[in-house]
Amino acid sequence: IEALFQQDRQLSGRLRVDLPVRLALDLVLPALPSFLAQHPGLQVELSCTDRRVDLVEEGFDCVLRVGAVHDPMLVAKPVGRLTMMNVASPGYLAARGHPATPDDLLAQGHELVHYSQTWADRRPRFDWVDAEGRAHSLHLPARVAVNHTDAYEAAALAGMGIVQAPSVGVRAAVADGRLVRLLPGYEPAPLPVQLVM
Repeated sequence: IEALFQQDRQLSGRLRVDLPVRLALDLVLPALPSFLAQHPGLQVELSCTDRRVDLVEEGFDCVLRVGAVHDPMLVAKPVGRLTMMNVASPGYLAARGHPATPDDLLAQGHELVHYSQTWADRRPRFDWVDAEGRAHSLHLPARVAVNHTDAYEAAALAGMGIVQAPSVGVRAAVADGRLVRLLPGYEPAPLPVQLVM
């Protein structure tokens, strides 16, 4: 947040922001106390949702979006990138096997948990970028589809399949063994994070 504002003046007033749930919980809210201490005249209203909000109609000053922004009426400022990680539960991997390559995903009968903000996206894919930067996709079955990041992680924890999630959101579950990282050389490209106004 600090990089978005000039630090030579005191910020004040109300700032109404929408951002994805996991980004709010894992990155923004932990950093918010020190930011607000530096700007005591500022009030922040955070809306945490995984759906795409309408900035004007819903009265937001800005939104933090993960992924591409295609609306030419909006100004998007890049603020970072989220590295991705492939994970699944230990129980799921015990039942299906631990894949070493994307080909193993098909050979071992793996499934994905499908994440989509819109139900129109019906083709679950395992995506990765190779060492030369080329993008690849492999269509895999998914018996569970979700549209919320907390549900995405919960489905992985319940052993419903493999998920490809930002590492910041699953790092704690990997560290304590509730999720296992797999195929570290076959991960999707980092997701851009942008402040949209």
